[in-house]
Amino acid sequence: MAAIDEPFDPDDEYDPVEAAAAFPHALTNTGDLVPELTEIPGDRWEEVLRPLEPDLRAVAAARLRPDRALAAEAILLRLEDEDEERRLRALTESAPPDVAPPARRPYVRLEPKQVSFRLSEAEHRRLQRAARAYGTTGARLARMLTIRGVRRALRDP
Repeated sequence: MAAIDEPFDPDDEYDPVEAAAAFPHALTNTGDLVPELTEIPGDRWEEVLRPLEPDLRAVAAARLRPDRALAAEAILLRLEDEDEERRLRALTESAPPDVAPPARRPYVRLEPKQVSFRLSEAEHRRLQRAARAYGTTGARLARMLTIRGVRRALRDP
């Protein structure tokens, strides 16, 4: 993970324990580390909030006194806009190329099949983060990636 003085790279993995060493932090009741904004100068809030998940940003800002919460809310809104722009850009850049419509086949009712697999906590968090970036749910993204991966595996041995 980049040090706090380095520019934010969205491809860096965010390690909350490593990040906590870089700035004053607080432990939430859910066991997450969030910046202790009351002990960080206001001009540094954006850089310490940027790598956090949106819900953790809100938790960190909620710990502020009401007279300082307005400044934090402006930062949260700006970061939310950046996240939305990044999601839209990712969707645009990753859109599949146009293809010819498939040939019509006779309708045959197929019974749907279910596939289940387990993810570690870290894998699940990354799946949820990617799903938010693509504007979908984790389950739908997992299904899309599984189908795409199977197609690719059969095409590219």
